Amino acid sequence: MTWPARHVHLIRQLTRREIAARYRGSVLGVLWSLVTPLLTLALYTFLFGVVFRTRWNVNAPEGRVEFALILFVGLIVHGLLAECLGRAPSLILQHANLVLDTRNMMRGLTSDRLVRL
Repeated sequence: MTWPARHVHLIRQLTRREIAARYRGSVLGVLWSLVTPLLTLALYTFLFGVVFRTRWNVNAPEGRVEFALILFVGLIVHGLLAECLGRAPSLILQHANLVLDTRNMMRGLTSDRLVRL
């Protein structure tokens, strides 16, 4: 059994705690995580698709749905990478005890594997 499958309960608990802490005290709560990207997508589609008439390909038809879909995929990838890279340092500092424990655990794993070989 792989590592994530063995620790599903822990991953679920940490995820719930992180989401609850992030949206605590906001008016719309978790709904912000859906509303914000949709508003951004609508604004960018209007500005770049309608006002500036940007197209991904010179010979492409002027379909706003295709433009919005490609833009949405790009925004999702950008948002995911920005979130992961932006929050990783603070999460490591917040949970330093887990990082130190993992480092010791990895030493044990590598020595066990060397003995097995």
